This record gives sequence, C-alpha cells and structure tokens, in this order.
Amino acid sequence: MSIFTNALTWPFLTSDVKLRLRHQRLDAAAGKRAGWALEVPDVAVKLVKAVDDPCKPGRDPGMRLVPVSSSAKYPPRYSNSPFAAWYSHGAIEWDHHRVTVTGTRGSAAWAPDAGGLRRGFDAVEVFQAGRRPTGSGNCLARVAAIATVGLAGHGLRRIVFLDAETRDLGWIPASYFKEEDVIEFARAVGIAYRSYAFTLAGFSATQVWPPALCDALFTPSARRVKFVGDELDMGNDWVS
Repeated sequence: MSIFTNALTWPFLTSDVKLRLRHQRLDAAAGKRAGWALEVPDVAVKLVKAVDDPCKPGRDPGMRLVPVSSSAKYPPRYSNSPFAAWYSHGAIEWDHHRVTVTGTRGSAAWAPDAGGLRRGFDAVEVFQAGRRPTGSGNCLARVAAIATVGLAGHGLRRIVFLDAETRDLGWIPASYFKEEDVIEFARAVGIAYRSYAFTLAGFSATQVWPPALCDALFTPSARRVKFVGDELDMGNDWVS
C-alpha cells in the first residue's frame, strides 16, 4: 500500500487493521534503529540486575505502587500542575489478573506473560549481537518483564514495561519509585525484572542520547501508551 493510498484509506480502516499496520511499520524499522545506535563507538549496555523468581501465590488483594517525591510530599507550587495529578492518580497496580499503569496522559492494563523474555531479545543480548533478532510478527499484548534503565553511575530514569520480544508497551519515570519495590512488584506479578546501565562515552555521547538508545533496545510497540509528559521526567535529565 502506497503512502498516498494509506493516507486516503486510513480514516476508514478498523482499529485492528490500524494496529496491524502500525506494528508492521514499527517492526520494519526496529532493526535499522537498533543497528544504527549500537554501531556508534563507546556505547555500552550492562545488565545490572536480573530477577526471575516469582513470589508464591498468596491471598493478598494484590499490590499497588504510587509515586513519591524525594521530600515525601510535593511542594505547594505543584498543587495545580501535572505533578499534583501524578502524585494523586499515578500508580502501578496488580490485582492478580492484570498489571495496570496509570499516568497523567493515559493508562493501560495487560495480562502477564509468565514465559518471560524470548531468547535473543534481552537488551544485553541485543547489544552483544549488535542487532535485534527477527520477531514473531505478532503484536503481543501481554507484559513479560519490567525493566529499569539509567546511565552508569547515575540514578535510574525509566521503568519500562516490555512484551516478550522487548517491545516497549509504555514507560514511567523511575525516580518516583524505590527499585526494591519495583522488584517485589514484578515478583508478585510473576514476570521478569531487569535493570540496565547505559554507558555513553566520548564520541557516542554526542551521537546518541539515552531515550534513543532505549528505543533501539526496546523498540516501540504499536500498543505503546504515553503515560506521562516530559515535565514529569524532568526534561529527560539522565544525569541528575
């Protein structure tokens, strides 16, 4: 289908067809995006932590994490800003059926995929291979892992929700949550947890910025939801 024909017919397509076409477009670009970023000298990706031992099922009502500021209470000047909505309504929840993420821009719910990440798709495997493997061709709808990422020597910046082929289903800023809580959340759900550190040194620091590296390693899913705006990510400040 040509770009011109696609533009004319797009408003009349069903939501399922639109999803399939977005998925095909994103997956087609995934290999090129990953190859370009990972070929830049001095880029490194390190697996800092991997947790794959789920909690034993219990009778608790589930688990809920909410964002907390470093001062435990957001300043009064944020009372009518996106920060107020984030602290009031933002959450990661597990009700023994679905993982639900709520932000200031959107929300999403996914059933868990206890099968974990598929071989070859882990970010470190992609980095070592210098490319993303060919996917199944399916637009996966379950969450298989929760990953946290940051620059080496600095704090974690993103919590990324991934399908089994490490497509990004959506992310939220990590600075408002404790890593140990996120790990326990993943264990409660019964899915994998991964923590990665990026190194961008010398030439690479001028060629690739961390969000672009995230997109290279965790290619956007056609189902990806934008949970928050840049204002809650402190302008993508990865070195604070």
